[in-house]
Amino acid sequence: MPGDTTQTPAPLPGGTAPGYAVPPRTASPEGRTRTGGARVGGPRSGPVRSDEAETRGSDAGTEPGAGTPGGRIVELRVHGVGGARPESLLNDPNPRLVDGDAIAGFYRRAGEADDAAGGGDGRSGTRRDGAGTGAGGHGGGDVIVEAYSWGGLTSRSAVRALWLLLLPFTLANVAGWMCPADLARRPLLFRAFRTAARWAALAVTLNLVLLVTWICVDYLGYQCGADPACAGLSRLWPPPWAADHPARRILLAAAVPLALVALQTLLARRSARRYEGFRPPAVDGEPEPTCSGAAAPGGLGHRGFWNGGRTVQRLGVAHVSAALALVALLIVHLAHAATVSVRTAATPGDTAGVSTLVLGVAALTGALALLVAEQHRERLGRSSPGTRIPRGRRFALLPRFPRRPEIGLLVPATAALVWAGVYAWTRPPAPTVPGEPPGMAEALRLGGAGVVALLVPLAAVLAVAAVTRRGPRSGPRFRWCAPLVVLVLALAGMNAVLLGVLVQVAGALGAVVFDAAPAEPYGIAVFPAVRDLAAALVILPVAVGVVFVAVQAVLYARARFGREREEVRAEYLAADGVPSPGSGLVSAVAGGDVPHAARGWAGRVAGARRIARVPLDADLLLTALAGAVVVAVIVRWTWPGPLTTAATAVAAVLPVIGVGLLYNGWRDPQRRRTIGVLWDIGTFWPRSYHPLAPPAYAERAVPELQRRMRRLHDDGERVVLAAHSQGSVLVAAALLQPGRGPRDHAVGLVTFGSPLLKLYARGFPAYIDEEVLGRITGARVPYWENLYYPTDPVAGPVRTAGCRDRRLLDPATSIFRRGDRPPPIRGHGGYWKDSALRAAVRRAAGLSASAHSAPSDGSPPVPSP
Repeated sequence: MPGDTTQTPAPLPGGTAPGYAVPPRTASPEGRTRTGGARVGGPRSGPVRSDEAETRGSDAGTEPGAGTPGGRIVELRVHGVGGARPESLLNDPNPRLVDGDAIAGFYRRAGEADDAAGGGDGRSGTRRDGAGTGAGGHGGGDVIVEAYSWGGLTSRSAVRALWLLLLPFTLANVAGWMCPADLARRPLLFRAFRTAARWAALAVTLNLVLLVTWICVDYLGYQCGADPACAGLSRLWPPPWAADHPARRILLAAAVPLALVALQTLLARRSARRYEGFRPPAVDGEPEPTCSGAAAPGGLGHRGFWNGGRTVQRLGVAHVSAALALVALLIVHLAHAATVSVRTAATPGDTAGVSTLVLGVAALTGALALLVAEQHRERLGRSSPGTRIPRGRRFALLPRFPRRPEIGLLVPATAALVWAGVYAWTRPPAPTVPGEPPGMAEALRLGGAGVVALLVPLAAVLAVAAVTRRGPRSGPRFRWCAPLVVLVLALAGMNAVLLGVLVQVAGALGAVVFDAAPAEPYGIAVFPAVRDLAAALVILPVAVGVVFVAVQAVLYARARFGREREEVRAEYLAADGVPSPGSGLVSAVAGGDVPHAARGWAGRVAGARRIARVPLDADLLLTALAGAVVVAVIVRWTWPGPLTTAATAVAAVLPVIGVGLLYNGWRDPQRRRTIGVLWDIGTFWPRSYHPLAPPAYAERAVPELQRRMRRLHDDGERVVLAAHSQGSVLVAAALLQPGRGPRDHAVGLVTFGSPLLKLYARGFPAYIDEEVLGRITGARVPYWENLYYPTDPVAGPVRTAGCRDRRLLDPATSIFRRGDRPPPIRGHGGYWKDSALRAAVRRAAGLSASAHSAPSDGSPPVPSP
């Protein structure tokens, strides 16, 4: 998640694997737990560890599973966003790959990997030095630490930097998954939503094609092509055979948007075989899925959810065909408008123009129809023809379309483009009218209206769902129309950058004149509305952002200097007490003679807790930004001259910043990992709504985790999953599909810094909520412990049945030795160094061993008290 900086897990004395050689814990009378230290006369005295955790709950200090039957346990660590390296996850400078590949693989320490390869006693991963055992061990069994490093899926290759070009498509795909929970429970309405969301995603593709075609055809093909001195391109542009033919120049310039569509298709498909092509563990008698994850009944728990390669192919052809058809229609329209003043006899090219119109409209209509198609494998894979489909699952069963309808759709789209080329090539020479090309304003108005029209069905479905909703909403949620808000922001961001590109291109070719026709020589005419719209797309969002930051700053100040500071002080005083005089220890909250560095410590902690709650208001910010964009489009305000000039300059800088990010991401792997945080968050969900978004890394990561757990089980290993941040989302997705692993495979689960409920349940309530997460626990996952800090802006409690939420104090204590720095705030990246994590893994390991040795009767074992 944002700000996820994974720290190196702290090694224990003697090189012991983190999580096992922990000093004995004793329960305090108040129900707290402590590691080391003692209390004398009420206040604590003696040395205090800076990583000591304070937990709440009557079971906080238990050691269930201690002394359980022997056997090796594998602690499988799954990192969060940012591409943590296996070296840091394992505290080993030379970890060995034991499964997977360099892009995403499973690693062990060098000695353990050698044993896994047969260098030890022949048992996979046995540690012969006894490391990993100790007080409270597992009956003499060995402990193996293994790390799953999946960051390469989003940041290893330099090509991943080019995914920035696909960011609007990523947002469009994410928007479809933000379906409200109550809407998803209504079959017919959810079917309408899925279709409307795909149409809206297609609008993003067509919007890009429309604007890029406008920039290239207008300024490069028409205006610059008519001026021999334009940008000093007289020797290169236009070619002699097109100088007096505006229609031919329009045709040549249209090659740029076609190349862009090809590039984006290549970027989206280049790594598809490494993602959608990675099959989940097979289940006997399981047919190939023919529906997308968006239509799979049961959501994340459906066995075909992470197997959507076929759907991506079908949707991709629909988008590419629609893009080709739109370019063809624009070529014919602009070529006709540029030469309509020249009267000529009928030519074969006239027939080509009519054919383009017919084929182009047919291709666009076919693309819309293809986006409705949704085949469901349950229709083909029922055990008997008479099996009755439950009422709640019928929403996914649509009439099946032909087996490969996309092949037929490419034919009219390609034919339309060919006929458009014939029509433009056969148009007669014509004079070039100064200024914007004839017909461009009409094309932009019609194209813009089409983009808006594709958004209307989604708004209508969401409105119907809101008006007809039964009962109050429950659980955390995005407050208003999340899918529509995110789509509007995707379009707004794209348009702001492309308008900046427009200004940059026009300025590079000549003097920019915001008028229909330039009065000065070598001037490039730009519609005046471009300046006003670019200014509005910069001024209004910036104003909304400033207001949001100002409000959050006021709330932060109130928390740091008001009642919340006193609550923090009281909480730490109750937890730590006051150090005994003469002990050399100082309390940062007790007052009195406090070192200068500790002054305001309680206020800083209260402020950090307030910042951790800012993501809960992110939906308000996004909704306000989307509202500002809508106002900017509908209300054409005339801004003051200096403000307009400044805002337009800011818009013109946006593409320069984008190019800089692309260059740095391409050259520098570390910067590429930083940019990869976007894809760690945005490309988790399958491409069931926008096929040209970057591939979903979870299509590979989730099946890999499932397959690895199955393999460890087959080797006699018992697994404890320790998942941080986004890794906890991957692990939850893997465990929600019980059919993908052995039925008797019980695993322990520890999540920390997890965004499952705090962020994912808010953004994607139809797929992740307390009820869905409750399916994880049971015979396969008898123990789940979730750790979180109140200062973590990403994590929070899970609040689901079977999961033990533990709120850890951060900092762990307010007491420190005089002369030292006061305890720092760990935040989202500090869990790896917290002893509470190591204790939680030990507890989960003990219960995992108990569950594995218990009879598989379908009932979870009873945890030790």
